[in-house]
Amino acid sequence: MYQSLQDLAKNTTEESRGMLSEAVLDIFFNRDLEPTDLEKELFTDVTVRLLQDVTEDICGRIANRIADSERTPRSLALDLARRDDEVLYEPVLTRSKVLTDDDLIEIVKDKTEGHRLSVANRSEINEKVTEALVENGEISVIRRVTENTGAKFDDGTLNIVVERAGSDKLLLKCLSHRGQQKVDASANTFFDQLKSVLQRNLGDAAHDAGLEEEFSEEKTSEYLDQLLKARMEQHARKVRIKAIAQAIRRGEENLSRSIEKFATREKIVDAVFLIAEMLKIPVDNVQAAYGNNDQSAFAMLCHSAGLSGDAYKAIMMTRLEQLDLDPSLANNLLRYFRRVNNRDCQRLVRLIRENAKEGGSIPPMLAARR
Repeated sequence: MYQSLQDLAKNTTEESRGMLSEAVLDIFFNRDLEPTDLEKELFTDVTVRLLQDVTEDICGRIANRIADSERTPRSLALDLARRDDEVLYEPVLTRSKVLTDDDLIEIVKDKTEGHRLSVANRSEINEKVTEALVENGEISVIRRVTENTGAKFDDGTLNIVVERAGSDKLLLKCLSHRGQQKVDASANTFFDQLKSVLQRNLGDAAHDAGLEEEFSEEKTSEYLDQLLKARMEQHARKVRIKAIAQAIRRGEENLSRSIEKFATREKIVDAVFLIAEMLKIPVDNVQAAYGNNDQSAFAMLCHSAGLSGDAYKAIMMTRLEQLDLDPSLANNLLRYFRRVNNRDCQRLVRLIRENAKEGGSIPPMLAARR
């Protein structure tokens, strides 16, 4: 056997080089005993040398054998995965099971679109790798990983895809088609996850869009169009509210009167936006406080913003109407509003600002919903 290998090594023809590479791979991969660390190191060294001296076709055959074996030394798989030659990196990045999630994430961040597409084609992709592909990948990569039924998404990553789909018809099609597929053998489906993300983004518009119903591929497109429209309306609202807030700060408008105008079912969102703008805190914190069964935090935010008792009561009347509750409860809420401690109010606003600066989630006292 070893004499034959020596003879093949001396012969530089393409055929003998191909036979030599196959023989080396067979010796390493087909033996019964698990290779030692030294044998793995020697095999890696020999294989790297062979790749420098064979044709592209033989390189491809070597790369495919390496990609399909779980005996492949991780260092060798990484070496090929980092190469710039697609013949070498593509099979390894697509199929090798010896590469870790950290290996894949490093390559996704540091290498080319071709490398990212190869990773996006893997039969199974964990959430962290999917996140790296979506955050670092070109639109072709995002489309590929979205339509890959073996790719798992967390809600944050899926939310990014949903937003991108609003302006990319091919990605929209991938998302819609994937919405009908199972993520795994469990009862949880990508469909349910997608619906949840859409409902959270659309907010009150989710009911109007019919998201409580089962939806088809065509329906998914309608919902994403609705989401894009909602995003545009939200942006226009922010611009309008910012202008009102600036006028209030200049003394040209009155905060409480503006809030009272917005205290209707149709415009209550504007009131929430204006309170957030006056306090310079994220609007989702004010929205969470408004939706909380315990209205103490919302009362403190309104007090901090400088609302009058009449303005606060107008908001509470609207909230009670939305919940189909007794309007007389507004008087009890107003009494609490008038008793809140200024220092507690300032402490809450400071907490929200610090939390937002650190990129944290909504504080628990605001997030607990009815």
